[in-house]
Amino acid sequence: IELKEQAELHRRIAEVYRPTAQAWRGLLRLPAEMKKSELAQQARHSATRIAEMLPDRLRRSPKWLAAGALSGALGCVTAAMFISPVAIGALPLWSAIGAAVAGVVQPGGKSRPADARDGADDRLGPADALRSAALFALLLELQGREEAAITRILDRTLPEGEVDDADLADADDRAAWLDEVRHRFDLALAAEGSA
Repeated sequence: IELKEQAELHRRIAEVYRPTAQAWRGLLRLPAEMKKSELAQQARHSATRIAEMLPDRLRRSPKWLAAGALSGALGCVTAAMFISPVAIGALPLWSAIGAAVAGVVQPGGKSRPADARDGADDRLGPADALRSAALFALLLELQGREEAAITRILDRTLPEGEVDDADLADADDRAAWLDEVRHRFDLALAAEGSA
């Protein structure tokens, strides 16, 4: 999946939550106004922010850590697109997003995620794309809750173990994984309500 396609997926997810954009911009700790010149820095900040909200077990997973960073960086870009789509569209965002994710996954900074494949820096495997999109949707759904509650719910929701591209080879596999995540999310919300 091309990074531009992933950005469009994040934009479409965010569009569902557009009426509450101010709240989820707060979740990402985005400023009220974003200047084009500050977007790369803000994408790094948002990537770090979401990665830090992950439960410990997910932060220890390079794949979930990358998904968190990607969700944060693309969430920042999505918010900026809502403010000024023409100006943002003209920026070289893909290298900024890659740098933001790499800064979280590999502090000190190589220019690409740890598991990036040679010659494919602007592509994501199905599992990477699905992890990032699911995490972004969950975060938007959980906006307005305390951070500790968000972290607990994510910990209960996101499945144990690593899902790889081979595990999500076709649409049925991807749908089954998303169904599992949704079921676990419902259970996590119920547990949180009774806690």
